[in-house]
This record gives sequence, C-alpha cells and structure tokens, in this order.
Amino acid sequence: MSARKLISAVVWMPADLAELACSLQLVRRGDRPVSLGVVLAAWDPIHALRSVGLLQRHLKKLAGVTWSMVVVANNDAVLAELRRSGGGGFAVIAGSNQEAEFSAYEEGRQALLRQVRPAPGVWLILNDRFPAYNRRHLWDTRQLSCLNAGLLHLASCVEMASGQVNPFATTIPLWQHRLSCFIGSYWVLVSAGALDRAGPLRSVTATEFGLHAPASFPGYWPLSSWLGPELSGYIAAWLTGPGRWQRAEPLTAVSWNRLRFKALSIVNEKLLSARLTESGVPLVPWRQARAISQLDPGSAFLQTLLQICRDHPDRCAGIALNPRASLLLAVAIIATRAGLATIAERLLLSALQLGDATLSEWRSREIAARGA
Repeated sequence: MSARKLISAVVWMPADLAELACSLQLVRRGDRPVSLGVVLAAWDPIHALRSVGLLQRHLKKLAGVTWSMVVVANNDAVLAELRRSGGGGFAVIAGSNQEAEFSAYEEGRQALLRQVRPAPGVWLILNDRFPAYNRRHLWDTRQLSCLNAGLLHLASCVEMASGQVNPFATTIPLWQHRLSCFIGSYWVLVSAGALDRAGPLRSVTATEFGLHAPASFPGYWPLSSWLGPELSGYIAAWLTGPGRWQRAEPLTAVSWNRLRFKALSIVNEKLLSARLTESGVPLVPWRQARAISQLDPGSAFLQTLLQICRDHPDRCAGIALNPRASLLLAVAIIATRAGLATIAERLLLSALQLGDATLSEWRSREIAARGA
C-alpha cells in the first residue's frame, strides 16, 4: 500500500463515515418500487464479466428495486465471451461502436425501452472500466457505494443526474453553450425525466464528426475551428499530453484514428452535461448523492442543494474536492434529518465556502500547469 493512498484514506475517512451515516435508512419506508434500467458498454471480455458481476451482486441487495440490464458488446470478442459465459440476469446485444460508449448507451437504452414495461424510471449508464475509477479509499466500493434504494427512489421522484462531476479550469464555450464542469460519462445515474428533458444521450454522430475530423490523418489537430480553441485545446492536451489520460500519446498518423475516436466520446460527454444543465437538471457529485439519498424529495434542504447544483454545478464539485467540506455537508444532512434546520443551513454555507476556496485553488493550479 502506498503512503499516498494511506494518507488519502485517513484524510477522507471522517467524510466517508459521515456520508454513510446520513445515508442510513432510520425508518422503514413504504415507497413504491423503483424500476432501474442499466446499460453497460463493453469492449473487454474480462472487464465486462467483472463489471457485470459487481453490478448484479450489488443490485440484488437493494430492496424495493426492480432492475433490467443490457450489456452492449462493442466488438465480436466480448460478444462471444458474454454469450459463452451463460450468465443470467442480463441481456447481451451487439453494438455498432460507431460513437464508442455513446452509441452503445443509446442502443442499449432503446433495447430496454422496447423490452421493459413500464419503462425504467431511473437509468444507470456506464462502461466496463467503471471499477477502475475512484480508487481513493481502502474501503470504498467506488460509485456503487452511493447506489442504494433511497437514492434510486429519490431519482425517480426528482429529476437529477449523478456521477463524477469534474470542474474545468475556466469556463469553456462550446457553440451556444458555456461549460463550467461536466459529468464523467463512464458512470452516470440519471432520472428518466431528466433524459426526457435533455434528449438523446448521443449528440454528435460519427458521420457529423467525420466532417471535421476525417479518418485520414490531416497532419495537424483539426478541431479548433469547429469546437473553438478552448475546448479543442483541452481535448488535445488531454489526449496527447503527459499526466492526463493514461493512454495519451503524441499525435501521429499511427495514433490519429484512436485519438479522434476518443475525441468524439469527449465531445459527446461535454454536450450531454451541457444539455442536462441547460434543461434545469442538477449535476450532483456521487458523494453528495450518497449523502442525500435518504432525504425526503420535498425537503427544503434538499431543494436548496439541488438548486445550487442547477445554478452552479462547479460549486458542488468544489465541495466534492475537499474532505472538510464534504464532512460539513454530511453533518448538515444529519442535522436536517434531526430537525435542526438552522444548524444545517450554517453548515451548508460553511461547506460551500470551503468548497469555493478549494475550487479556486484547484483552478489556479490547473491554469499554471497548462501554462508551464
């Protein structure tokens, strides 16, 4: 175990324990059953089988939740392995892989909509590498730790999207949109009503993208005039610069097609966040989603927090970056459940102030690092 991981565990332990405490169900609820639709995009047979196993074991523990899962195999190898495994409890379909995970998400969602009645009230969309993300803590089961019956019921009553909410170093324009943060597309829990507002998961098709990023290597990064210099530069730095993406590599004729394919995913990811935000759907960081999972949908505290996530999603991302701010928010939710509304409001304000300071520091470091 690395010293860095141990230090991180110790720093975050109070916040994690507080979040788990305030997400406990204290009184048995009489909620109506929740219908969950799960779409998993898969490319690797080993990762796909592991991810499906993790999901099924977790979902079977959730009382009052009915779920349906489809795995979209984006190549022949994973399709053959999943069918050969003979595992029950999920459907397997062949994906086109035209827009990587975003074509898979849309194809899988449409397949479930044809098969499941009534249609799912909440969707979980994710890819087969989700277990590799967020390995911050010794005891953490990643974002599955926030996926409980309370959160699913909440998401069936309140339009919201939850996942890893990442801030940008500066506000980035994209056509008519302005992006201050985005939700990672490898794991998103989203209300059906939120998708009805925002529209399809996929915004840009491979055909449209090919008009701006042709399959033949143009000899330079061609997306600046289409996306604008800010987002184009962000994507190029992410795909080709050291220390960002683990599979980053220099832009060459050999790497071009792989990099352009990943760039299409990033564009669709950013546009999904933009459309959700502009449709009035709050982007809730997964840690905060775990913490609020047992609040009543009509709670004044919950509505205040969701409004902050609607208006300033980067502020909530700032809280998620700071263990002290996360702890204060969790204690505020415990105070709310105890009927201590005034104390909860003060704690929320303190959490926001800490989160804002952390976000400002983080952005300054990011700008300095890119300038270097």
